[in-house]
Amino acid sequence: QNVYKPTTRAGMGQYFTPQNVIKFIVSAVQPTCDELVLDPFCGSAHFLTESINVTRQNAYSEKLKTDFIFHKLHGIEKSERMVRIAMTDMRLHGDGHSNIRCTDALLPFSSYFDIAPNSFDVIITNPPFGSTLTDDMMQYIGDFELGKKRGKIPLEVLGLERCMHLLRNNGKLAIVLPESILVNKSYSYVREWLKINTRIRAIISLPIETFTPYGASIKTSILFCSKDKTAHNKDYKIFSGGIDNIGYD
Repeated sequence: QNVYKPTTRAGMGQYFTPQNVIKFIVSAVQPTCDELVLDPFCGSAHFLTESINVTRQNAYSEKLKTDFIFHKLHGIEKSERMVRIAMTDMRLHGDGHSNIRCTDALLPFSSYFDIAPNSFDVIITNPPFGSTLTDDMMQYIGDFELGKKRGKIPLEVLGLERCMHLLRNNGKLAIVLPESILVNKSYSYVREWLKINTRIRAIISLPIETFTPYGASIKTSILFCSKDKTAHNKDYKIFSGGIDNIGYD
């Protein structure tokens, strides 16, 4: 991650996630050995390797630990070069299988032979952001409710909906998003969709310099939520907070 050119990733609308943020998110989600974990935009797979580090501390048997590392961790990444980096890093952390698929996470589900909707217990990810898809491009990807009747749609919005497609009911999602999605009037339709389809657990605002070392100066937040289509009929509390210091200059 440190030696790969930030500008190369930025050209694809994808930015590396700082290790401080990865550790914070995984420690908050606390994936367990019996959960199926996915990063659909995995890049160098650091969310997955950090999940190995966390579960190693909590696993109460070697068999459970091995089963989790070999079979429960999954990633999707469309860049062949990044897939090689991700698989290498996973193997350095003890994963002999490295379930990283080289494909686009936004394709129709009929394009995949081993990925089905409503399958995963935990999704931890930082989707591509800063790019938009037009109507012409939408015909090549899957069916997205948030993309209907819109001339352009940001990639991160489609990434958010695809995460919901992949999660089972009550599955947990932690996702890094541009803060504009959570505050701008033009994205009110996304927030309404979130309220209908998820139970929002927490929103943590990150400082603007978070992604500066990786080629982006954009205000972002971490959204923690679970897949729940009944939550909008109930009153519940949402934790809201802000991080002022990302941990580096």
